[in-house]
Amino acid sequence: MAKVTDKIGIAGQIMAFESGELQNEEVYALFQFLLDSRMIYSLQGSYQRLAEELILAGKVEVPDQDE
Repeated sequence: MAKVTDKIGIAGQIMAFESGELQNEEVYALFQFLLDSRMIYSLQGSYQRLAEELILAGKVEVPDQDE
């Protein structure tokens, strides 16, 4: 699976996602990072809905709540 890179940072990754510039694996990595860091909850609801779809599709995993 692709990783979110520091090369353009998280803001750059989000901008690239919104512009449709990311490949599927990059989208999955971005959303996994957003879930793991809990940043997803500070973004628009559309991100949370897409995260739920990706979880249901098995593309990303729900982070452990104990972390």
